[in-house]
Amino acid sequence: MPTSNPKPDDPCTCKSGKRYADCHGPIVEAPKGKAIFVGQKMYAKTWAVNAQHYDAQGIYGKLAAELAAACDFRRVLDIGCGLGQGLKALAEAIPQPDRLIVGIDENPDCLKAATDLLAIPAAGAALGRIKPERQLSGYYASKVATKPLKLSGDLLLIHVDMMVADPAFEAWLDATGPFDAITLWFSGVHPARSTTKVSQKLGAKNDADLREALEDRVMEFTVKRLRAGGVLQMVQRFAGNVEAVRQQREAEVLSGLASYPFELVSVTDYIYSEPDSDQAMTVDSVFIDLSGHARFALSILMRRNHMTNDFD
Repeated sequence: MPTSNPKPDDPCTCKSGKRYADCHGPIVEAPKGKAIFVGQKMYAKTWAVNAQHYDAQGIYGKLAAELAAACDFRRVLDIGCGLGQGLKALAEAIPQPDRLIVGIDENPDCLKAATDLLAIPAAGAALGRIKPERQLSGYYASKVATKPLKLSGDLLLIHVDMMVADPAFEAWLDATGPFDAITLWFSGVHPARSTTKVSQKLGAKNDADLREALEDRVMEFTVKRLRAGGVLQMVQRFAGNVEAVRQQREAEVLSGLASYPFELVSVTDYIYSEPDSDQAMTVDSVFIDLSGHARFALSILMRRNHMTNDFD
């Protein structure tokens, strides 16, 4: 979080490269106890610009098709489902009947938009399960609903924060059984996430730290919730030299997989364009001039093998 008192047009001191007024300004200046709500609404509104632009380019459909080619899947869990464009692509890739598509997200504003986009009935959605509560320290703790989850349908939405303990969700997962595929596409962090107890506990210095922590958590989660032979697909946005970044990311993934029962299947790049809007979440850097470089998504596919470890 910014610690100085910048003016609206000054660069935000979080080093995002954005104007203070478009980044952490509204969070710092939010009414007491409302910072999380403000941050979540900001994220949902901004990400809508990106998601609609990516959807128009067919990116979500391409990612779903790649997953379908790598794994015979009928049951998929989409972590950080956002506004629902990815879930829509997954639903189009998995014919009925006997399918189960579950989307989870920490942001209730994103889930509400996904509910509308996908026309999810009340029986298929568990929203409003997490209430942020401001502590004396100024950080926000998450109060998670303990009521058992009772959902019906083949396309479900659940309000879940992967970084917060959630016994009711874990119990539902135990009863539901393992998934054939788990996806984490375009994970993002709303600007008030740095005010949470999660961020404080992690000692996160920026959004990149929070995204990395989420990926680590997803890996641990997937070991338990993905069937043997199932596939985990992580998709991230990058800018720069495509081949150089792809090789570097592949080396990082292979190194990280030494601790997990997964094998790397592929690292595939998808060239795309970012929306021409100052309201979008563009891939930029305040340290590197990225003008003239490609914007691309890297899809990392990992298959769950039969090796056991301490996570099982």
